[in-house]
Amino acid sequence: MNLLVFRPEDIGADRQITVKGKRAEHILMIKKLGVGDELPVGELNGNIGTGIVKAVMPDAKQLVIDVKLNPSRVREESKVDLVLALPRPQIIKRVLFTAAMMGVRNLYFTPASKVEKSYFQSSQLTPSNIEENILLGLEQAGHTIAPKVQIYDRFSAFIRDFSNPPSLLVNEGRLLAHPFAERNIAHPSICEMLATCDIVVVAVGPEGGWDTQEIKKLESIGYESVSMGSRILRVDTAVSVLLGQIGLLQSMASLGG
Repeated sequence: MNLLVFRPEDIGADRQITVKGKRAEHILMIKKLGVGDELPVGELNGNIGTGIVKAVMPDAKQLVIDVKLNPSRVREESKVDLVLALPRPQIIKRVLFTAAMMGVRNLYFTPASKVEKSYFQSSQLTPSNIEENILLGLEQAGHTIAPKVQIYDRFSAFIRDFSNPPSLLVNEGRLLAHPFAERNIAHPSICEMLATCDIVVVAVGPEGGWDTQEIKKLESIGYESVSMGSRILRVDTAVSVLLGQIGLLQSMASLGG
C-alpha cells in the first residue's frame, strides 16, 4: 500500500476516516505505524494529501485517521482505454487490479465466441468486488483516479456503441492485440499513432483469441491489428505487457525519442 485510498462517503464532518480489517492490519503490522504517524492518503477520484493516525484499536482491527487533502495534488487520469473479452473469474480480479494500477481510463468487458457465458455470473463482477480490486490497484500505484468499468452482455452491442466515429474533439486511435498481426506495436505507423492520438483504445481477446468474424468487425470500426511479439500470452500477462509497451512508446514520443 503506497497510498491509502478512501471513498468520499468514508470521511466525516470531522475530516476523519475509520480504517478496518486487512487495510488496518497492513498499516499497523506491515507499515508499523502508530498514533501520531503520518501516511499518504487520497480520496477516490479526488485529491491526495496526508493522514495522521489519531487512534488505534488493535483488538477491533481498526484505526482512526485525520485527513488533510491538498487540492493541487490530484493525479491526472491516463489516456488509454481497454477493451477486454471477459476472462475467467480468477483472472478478472487481476485484470481489475492491473487496469487501476496502470492507469486505464475506461475498461470495457465484452463477450466473445470463446468466452463462457457463465463467466458473466461471476461474483468478481459485483460492484463491491470490482471496487475492492480497483482500490487495491490504485493504492499500489499511488493514484486515485479509478477506471470506469462497463460490462456488455452482447458483442454486437459493443460494436454498435463504438461504430460511430469518435468526437471531432477527440483524436482517437484503436489497436487490436493479435499475436499474428503483420505489424509490431513498435512499427513506425503505430508509434506515430501513439504519439499523436489523444486517446488510445486497445482490444485484447480471450485466452483462445478473437475469432475471424470478431477481428473483421473490430477492424471495420477502426481497430488496427498489432503484435507484441510471436509468443502467445495469457490474458492478464498480455494486458500488463501491452499497457507497459504503450506507456513506454508514449513516453518516448513525448520526449521526442
